[in-house]
Amino acid sequence: MAILLALMIVIQSLRFILPLPSLILLFLIGTALNACLICTAELIGLSAALGLTLLMPLVAFFQQAFFSPLFVLPALIANIIYLLSYVACSHLHISLVSGVPALLRMLALYVVSALTFAFLGFNETQAVMLQSILSVTQLATGVSGILLCRVLLTKLHTSMRGGH
Repeated sequence: MAILLALMIVIQSLRFILPLPSLILLFLIGTALNACLICTAELIGLSAALGLTLLMPLVAFFQQAFFSPLFVLPALIANIIYLLSYVACSHLHISLVSGVPALLRMLALYVVSALTFAFLGFNETQAVMLQSILSVTQLATGVSGILLCRVLLTKLHTSMRGGH
């Protein structure tokens, strides 16, 4: 778990050194973080993955990825829903196991961020625009993270059996 936590901190730090547009960075970093989270659940267990789920938004906050500490809560809730729904769907077809958790995460983030934006006094146009950007990227990175994790785990299992 410590190695995956360290990897996740490094991944979250990539925004400081990669000269890429924000949306591309968000997609790459989000996909990698989601893959780490799902791989943790698969390799170590749900409790370890929940521990990382709690730490991810805190690390992001301390790295100044959020402009308000209130955004830790929507990220935390969305991550918990993503992880728990993945575990609940993990026995289903890959289209469901990758789609359902990402969709539920997107919906959770949309609702919780709407409440947060209202609390912070954002006007409706600003809130809807930010919610849409956040939600769509969460859907894309959620699906991509699960698919990446599945590829990585397949490669890991193949290499452990002595395959190439």
